[in-house]
Amino acid sequence: GWMNDTLDYFRTPPGERVDHYHKLTFSMLYYYSEKYILPLSHDENVHGKATIIQKMAGGYDDKFPQARAFYMYMYAHPGKKLN
Repeated sequence: GWMNDTLDYFRTPPGERVDHYHKLTFSMLYYYSEKYILPLSHDENVHGKATIIQKMAGGYDDKFPQARAFYMYMYAHPGKKLN
């Protein structure tokens, strides 16, 4: 779904993301024919799974700007936010 595709994109190193743009744009193909919710499930963070920051590509200092970009993409994306 939206959450997994978007997190996979941000997990990809920036130099390789050009081949993964479809993960960001796919949800826009059906946006105008369906109503949907943009979830960020707590199940992705509990029981030893990584946090949003840890899921970003790059070193420690690179992860925070990418997490900000991820959240800005989510809030700018059409659909109801569920976080």
